[in-house]
Formats: sequence, C-alpha cells, structure tokens
Amino acid sequence: MARRCFQRGHVYLRRGKRERTWYGIYRTDVINNEGAVRRRSKKVRLGGLDEIPTKTEARQRLRAMMELPQKPSSTLTLSELCERWRLTQVPTLKPSTAAYYQKALKPTLKAFGSREVRELGRHEIEVLIEGLRAKYSRNSIRGVKIALSRVLGWAVNNGWIDKNPTRGLRLPRTESCGGRCVERRVLTPKQVAAIARNLEEPFATLVLLLAATGLRISEALALEWPDLDGGLLRIRRRLYEGKTDEVKSKGSNRCLPIPPKLVRRLRALRGEGDLVFQSSAGTSLNPRNVMRRQVLPAARKAGIQSIGGFHSLRHSFTVQLLREGTHPKLMAALLGHSDTGQLAMDVYADHVEVGDLKKPMRRIGSLVLPTFTKSELRA
Repeated sequence: MARRCFQRGHVYLRRGKRERTWYGIYRTDVINNEGAVRRRSKKVRLGGLDEIPTKTEARQRLRAMMELPQKPSSTLTLSELCERWRLTQVPTLKPSTAAYYQKALKPTLKAFGSREVRELGRHEIEVLIEGLRAKYSRNSIRGVKIALSRVLGWAVNNGWIDKNPTRGLRLPRTESCGGRCVERRVLTPKQVAAIARNLEEPFATLVLLLAATGLRISEALALEWPDLDGGLLRIRRRLYEGKTDEVKSKGSNRCLPIPPKLVRRLRALRGEGDLVFQSSAGTSLNPRNVMRRQVLPAARKAGIQSIGGFHSLRHSFTVQLLREGTHPKLMAALLGHSDTGQLAMDVYADHVEVGDLKKPMRRIGSLVLPTFTKSELRA
C-alpha cells in the first residue's frame, strides 16, 4: 500500500557535457546506528531531457517515485555491521571458525569499512577480489568471499539490506592467483617409515599414528590416556591454538580400532601428564614447531624434500583406503566426515596414477572384448 505523501520534493536540470538530465531530491526514512528512524534527503535520477521534456513531467515522475511503498533503509557502515555481527554471532561459532572469519574480513574492512552497507554493490566486491588476486591464493580469496557473505547474509535476515551482493559471485581461476599454495603429497608407507626412523619419541609415534589412522593433527595432539581403551582410540576433542575445543563436526566424534603394534608404541610414551603427546615440560605440542623443527629435517634426511604438512599424511591414508577398494561410507566414518566421503573422493581424484587404472580397465576389458581364436585373428 502506498504511504501518504505530504511533500512535493524538488527537481532540477543538470547540464552535463553530453546530455542534460533531470534529478529529484526528497526526504526519506532511514534507520540510524541506534536503530531509530530518522529523515534524510535522497537524490534520484529521473531521466534525460529527451525523455522528460518539461519540468512538470519531471515533477510528476518524482511524485510517482515518492508514492511507491518504501521501508526505512539502514545507514550502517560495513565496520559497524561487522562489529554488531562480532558481538552477537561470534559467540555462537566455534573459536576456530570465528577466528577464520574475522581474519578473512580484514581485506574487505580495509577497503569498504567506512562505506554504508546498502550502497555496497556487486561490482565493488568484484573489483576488490580482482585486486586481491595477485597477492592471495584462490583459497584465501574464497575465505574472504565466504566471510563477507556470512556477514551480509545476516544483514539481510535483519532487514538492513534487501539482498546479499556476494550471491553467485565467481572466483578467479587458481592459476591466475598469487600467494602460497600448499601442495599435498601422497607418501608411500616406505617414505613414512623412513621419516619415523629419523625422529625421536614422541614425534616418531605421532607421525606413524597420523599415517595409520588418518587423524587430523589437531585431533592427535588432543588425545589423552583415557581415550586409549584397549585396541580402541576414541576421538572426542581437538587442540586449537593451544586450547582444547570440540571436534570439527558431529562425524568427527568417532572410535577407531588401531593395530596392536601402534597400541604398544603409544603405551610406551606414558608419562606423568594426561596428554599422550606432550613436550618435555608436560605441555601440549605446537604443530608448527613440530613440523618445522622435527619432521621436515627428518624428511630431508630421508631424501624427501617436501611433504606438504601434516595433512599430507591424512591425504596418504585416504588414497591408500581408496586403492584398497574401501567403501565411501566406511571412509567417511574413518576420516570423521559428516558426508559419505565425497571430500575423500575429490582428494583421491588429484592423485590418480596410471597403475591405479590397470585393474578396473582389465576387468571391464574382459567383459566387453570378445575372445578370438588364432584362425579368426589371422583372418
């Protein structure tokens, strides 16, 4: 229903270099930072002189715009919106997820922090992403987009903006982006054993545990002795930035049967603390320090120049399961995924070798290709 209009507004003709254009000014309702409705002047383009030849027609067009149903718009800046989101939404997120989003928002806040959210358009965001392309990897740019989309989507739900301008926004291709791209490697069992032989305890057993179970490094470093129950290993928590946190997802809370050899190695580490893997001072291990100071030197000593981080051991475990023909449902349970292993399938697709193709090709070939006698082949 159109609201009653008691104002007439003001129209004027602007003479540009190429054409003359009618503009109108009227007062409209806006929501200020305190949530109160206030009146504010608004300028709109009515049309060119060839389209609207007289001032009377320009006034009529402005009045038609003024009588359209309108709701108060918000004058929130992006910085103010992000602060509101931080105060109300961050407490509902996991600490790791909240830290990721807030870090990913920094490039956007630097560019548009003082801009009103309702004036932030899709083109401006595309220009921002293009500017980040030379410095950041595609995965980092994707994080920037996800974090901004989350905040703007929350603004839409609150009625502060009409739509989320990041919806359907496409990212640049991987090869056109800069930044550091982590390469995941698939390590053979012999390579894992060679790395472990060059490590002292508890680092050798940590590497073997990751390779044999596919645990995330955060899950392994959070293990406590009650989690080792006979031949079963219970995954109930993870370590993030030195603090204990709940596991990544519901599917990550799982119980894994582990080989007796691995059980004996783990029990041999038993000390005074509650953690299975701990420093000499009894504190939790820092995964970055362990990788840089222990694992990488041991890998280079074994003739392996790069292993791509602890997650490569999880990649290697996943690939080995697929080569053994493990059902995706079982893989999801072993890896702690909430879905049916689609992520594991995507990981494996990046590491397919010619040798992996021989068995299925032979099987299909034996079914499809007919068997010829020697005389038929000579013919």
